[in-house]
Amino acid sequence: MIKIISSDLNGTLVHEHTMSEMIKLYCGEEKFLNANKVFKKQTKGEATMEEAFSVAGPLSKGITLQQAIEYGKQHMTYVSGFPEFIQALEEKSIHFIINTTGYSVTVYTIMALLGKEFGFIGNRLVFADEEEISEERVKELVFKYIQGEDSEIYDTIKAVGRVELGITNEEDKAILAVEHAKKYDPT
Repeated sequence: MIKIISSDLNGTLVHEHTMSEMIKLYCGEEKFLNANKVFKKQTKGEATMEEAFSVAGPLSKGITLQQAIEYGKQHMTYVSGFPEFIQALEEKSIHFIINTTGYSVTVYTIMALLGKEFGFIGNRLVFADEEEISEERVKELVFKYIQGEDSEIYDTIKAVGRVELGITNEEDKAILAVEHAKKYDPT
């Protein structure tokens, strides 16, 4: 019996490469080209995850929390049947994990839009207003925004230009998925 399914995000559940597309939309074509170049190198194994995000993080600086949420809400193209897939997993009590080099803010937006909670293994685009915002607070704010909260805070919280890596290399994805799966079935 299947107890857990883990899936990548970029190019699997959504058509876009979410990190570079967010840069393109909110930071401009030149920064997008730089991010896209390093992410292609990383995908080919010519750059490490750390190298890729040491370039992409600073290119993301200044993206507001509202923009990051709106990107997931308005600009990502989900693969056909994705919401129904999540619903079917829930009905069969199969745990779902998005296991991606993408950002937590993007995954929280997906969760909030679908009204579902599921696992996440990935990276964190760091946000701050006067001080750094905790991951738990980012998640809370994303859900409140999707539920209709209207507040100026979403425009004052901005990406600081740093990414905290939850996945340091592609092999980590498998290792972390197994560790996550053990939470649901320790055998």
